[in-house]
Amino acid sequence: MIGLVGGPETGKTHLLAAMIGAIEQGGLRPYGLTTDAVDIERHAEYVNSYVRPLLVERAALSRTTHRATAEPVDALLVNDGRHTTAVAFFDIAGELLRSATHEATRFVPALGGLLFVIDAATRSARMGDESFRAVLDRLPKTGGRLDIPAAIAVTKSDAVRFQAPVDTWLYAEPDGLDPAAVLRESRDVYAYLHRRGRRRG
Repeated sequence: MIGLVGGPETGKTHLLAAMIGAIEQGGLRPYGLTTDAVDIERHAEYVNSYVRPLLVERAALSRTTHRATAEPVDALLVNDGRHTTAVAFFDIAGELLRSATHEATRFVPALGGLLFVIDAATRSARMGDESFRAVLDRLPKTGGRLDIPAAIAVTKSDAVRFQAPVDTWLYAEPDGLDPAAVLRESRDVYAYLHRRGRRRG
């Protein structure tokens, strides 16, 4: 399980819908991966309610509500030709993660990775809100560092699409998985966030 963590209105719901939409369009095939829905009806409902409105109708999605239960919005079986792995996607309002007793927090200790979602257009001095801290406090650490891999996704980049280095990466078509390109883009992302006054907090 990979957790998408970010403050309110950072675009987590849109990012998740875009990711599943890209998978639907065969976005994992260049990497030798194929997918099938775990639950065909649940997957179809998610595509019709979120993916199609966002990618086809170009409609803004409503903000995640306070769901009473922490149910996955979709789940896929990912196959690399040898092994099949089930990947579940959760979209939970960040406010619920702040409660130590809410059901939504039960899967946090089982996370295998984190994707921190940062709004490119905001000039906030902090890279998130209390939901960041609520998740981090529940994860194992060694010497103050997380024991699981983490990455940063910068959302709403179209709002700053004419600024360097956003203009270099936003419309670039990936040509397979190039570690050197990943390193260069990561360098540019951190430099961009630093230039806009973003700090750990």
